[in-house]
Amino acid sequence: MLLEINITHEILLALGFTAAFGLMFFFSELIYTKLKVDVEMTRKFIHVTCGSIAMLIPFLKPQVFTMISLGVLFSLLTFYMMRKGLLPSVNAVKRHTIGSILYPLGIICCALCGLRDDYRVYFFIPLSTLVFSDTVAALVGINYPLKKFTVKGFSKSVGGSLGFFTSAIILCFCFLCYFNPGLSSMQLFVYSLQFGLGTAFVEMISVDGWDDITVPVSSYLILLMLGV
Repeated sequence: MLLEINITHEILLALGFTAAFGLMFFFSELIYTKLKVDVEMTRKFIHVTCGSIAMLIPFLKPQVFTMISLGVLFSLLTFYMMRKGLLPSVNAVKRHTIGSILYPLGIICCALCGLRDDYRVYFFIPLSTLVFSDTVAALVGINYPLKKFTVKGFSKSVGGSLGFFTSAIILCFCFLCYFNPGLSSMQLFVYSLQFGLGTAFVEMISVDGWDDITVPVSSYLILLMLGV
């Protein structure tokens, strides 16, 4: 009976996450086709909304197999739709990127890293950095690039990197304050500064959408090295 209840619970969770993500994709298509919003904006809409939904993982606590299965499923579906020219609100970008394919896998990386401390620091900081700092970097880079440069032929900007750096520091500081209230103000500042510098550098050198993997993985490794 216990096994049956657990299986039912996992199926319901999988269906719930699938329905929630699917609804976000539906809205992005409406925004793209009806309101004629630029694809870069609708991609960020999906990036933020789906990442925010993933933050429910600590409260719902799906099994590892369920999370991995969902991540792989959405990655494969995105790959298929990209190949077929479907889902233009995500895939109609002129630049070459596989970020939409890697993003579900990046979220799963965050979920697996979160197992280390029962979905606290090692989950919320990497995931929020992936979801929000990456978005800030893109928006600031588009509107206030300050100075553009290229990395392996891909366009980057000083403004985008500064946006990522600043938001990563703020997110790290806030979550450390909440989960590790025993840390002094100086420790919080130093840890957050080191975290921001490390992840911003990784994001700056990551191209072709690979930051959706390198950012959460490097976030986890930096937190491990800091010992927070």
